[in-house]
Amino acid sequence: MDEYGLKPHQLKLEITESLALVGIERAKEVLETLRVTGFLLSLDDFGTGYSSLSLLHNLPVHELKIDMSFVRRFENQDGQIMLETIAAMGHSLGLELVAEGVETQECVQAMCDLGVEKLQGYYFSKPLPWEEVAKLYGSCADNFSLQVRS
Repeated sequence: MDEYGLKPHQLKLEITESLALVGIERAKEVLETLRVTGFLLSLDDFGTGYSSLSLLHNLPVHELKIDMSFVRRFENQDGQIMLETIAAMGHSLGLELVAEGVETQECVQAMCDLGVEKLQGYYFSKPLPWEEVAKLYGSCADNFSLQVRS
């Protein structure tokens, strides 16, 4: 971080629900330390684990990324009910919501209607290497977030 002049609040770290479930107490401890340091924390793939609700209640995260398996069911009644429930829970806990796997204008509208703050998916773009983002957006690309996955 020092090398690039970054502060913790400029970085968002994601933890997948399945990884958090492997060692919940240790994950909670590490995430709390990161949160206190100033990092933004996101719980990714929400809804794919066995104890999503207790996980959501116990981890000190700022953002909830709704797994695409839920997002893609926005058109049927059961899917809509699940999404409404997840959105209500997230908002009641003061979390920002991200919908993963958004691929159509109808899905964009449905997520906006639920109050989901951020959307990601092929509707906007396929995943791109940083170099391509920089070419597309020129000097504005410096203001975009860069997500690095190992």
